[in-house]
Amino acid sequence: MKILLIDDNAEVRETLSSILELYDYAVTTCDGGKGGLEVLSNQNFDCILLDLTMPNFSGFDFLDELGHEKISSNIIFTFSAMNLSNQQQDYLTKMGIKKMILKPIGTNELIEILEKVGIK
Repeated sequence: MKILLIDDNAEVRETLSSILELYDYAVTTCDGGKGGLEVLSNQNFDCILLDLTMPNFSGFDFLDELGHEKISSNIIFTFSAMNLSNQQQDYLTKMGIKKMILKPIGTNELIEILEKVGIK
């Protein structure tokens, strides 16, 4: 299964991709939303793990640019270390985000979330 991981924090990208690869996931990483859009325009993924709080082009910007149709045709989970407002949660739900995950997340929890939606 192919996962696109978009996060501005190099340590998070390296750690999560290493963990996911141990579980036989093929992981492509990007350090920002614009790069994620570029990669997504050339490749298909089974799942997108998206950080919401990135400088210059946030996860929200990524979702706005991607558009509702493409969001609903992908399995997208968002990551955030901040507590989301009700308005932000409503927006993400309306856009078709499958799950909002609070950072930090444990390995078992992440794998369980992926398996629950059929990403094995």
